[in-house]
Amino acid sequence: MILGMGVDLVDITDLQNSIESQQGTFVGRVFTVGEQKYARQKADPYQSFGGRFAAKEACLKAFGTGWTDETDWLDIEVSNEPSGQPILMLKGKMAARSVALGIKRTWLSISHVGQYAVAEVILEG
Repeated sequence: MILGMGVDLVDITDLQNSIESQQGTFVGRVFTVGEQKYARQKADPYQSFGGRFAAKEACLKAFGTGWTDETDWLDIEVSNEPSGQPILMLKGKMAARSVALGIKRTWLSISHVGQYAVAEVILEG
């Protein structure tokens, strides 16, 4: 049974401007070390940061909360299966909330084109 669904669209140019203007504090606050490493290995790291940011936002929408002051961006991590399929790894408060809601599996799809990245998250119980 589907317990939640969220989608988000990110303007990569706007995200790049935020990253550059905040001299790394934004990246460290929003992206895990693994996400940073993954993005920086890409020809266009901002495209990867954009996809991962969209995934985090879509995840929060799927949970029905959106971003709040209690949200820790690092509690949502986007990784990849060996096949390349993106996956969500929930930690801390997000993992606890997932258990409380009876979520058994998360589904994630990310796509980028030009200056945009989009992600969709489905929560299955």
